[in-house]
Amino acid sequence: NATCTIRTDIASFTILDGEDQRQVLALTGSANSDGYIGVFNVLIRNGYSDQFGAGLEAGGPTGFSGTVNVSNPAGRISVLGNLFINNGCSWDYCAFDLLSNAPATALHPIPVLFGNNTVVESVCINGAPASCDVSGGRFYGDANAAFFNNVFAFNEDADLRLQGSNVDLDHNNLLTWIGTPASQSGNLAYVDPLFGGPGNYRLSSASPLRNAGVIGAYPFG
Repeated sequence: NATCTIRTDIASFTILDGEDQRQVLALTGSANSDGYIGVFNVLIRNGYSDQFGAGLEAGGPTGFSGTVNVSNPAGRISVLGNLFINNGCSWDYCAFDLLSNAPATALHPIPVLFGNNTVVESVCINGAPASCDVSGGRFYGDANAAFFNNVFAFNEDADLRLQGSNVDLDHNNLLTWIGTPASQSGNLAYVDPLFGGPGNYRLSSASPLRNAGVIGAYPFG
């Protein structure tokens, strides 16, 4: 596109909308596939799934161990700087579902990174069974994973399910999670983060989350 000359990191400028009819984004692979996919700083909204991952499904149902990457081509799953709004499902994990068994390497000791995202207003749709108790998202697998600097708010049920023994939670706003992290530090639990206003999910000047995160690449040092 000759008129597309400027790249932006503002999520609200790039919108993927499921229109309450379909899953927004699925990046999947078999256990033996390889490669990378780069997607970052997008608004993922109004996804619908009669199963899970209405907003984003990354990794694949068979335990993808290759290199799906949702940020930059570095051989790992990285979901960075995105805005998830109003994604609904009838099973569980409505905003996102990440699955990875990728091994740690010297270059990438933490293959799965989920950071600087905002996940809001996720719902289990009308008629969903009581077992739909995590409307936010899930990480599942054996890979080392880290969730950092994320804001979870106004989700109908639990924000996050951890189904892996190697997950770090670092400086997130999380009201409820299910599962046991390998480590946790600096997490907060504000019911209302005080966003900028209706439809504005930037933190207001009065937000208790301002300056509550950590700047720099993960792991923080």
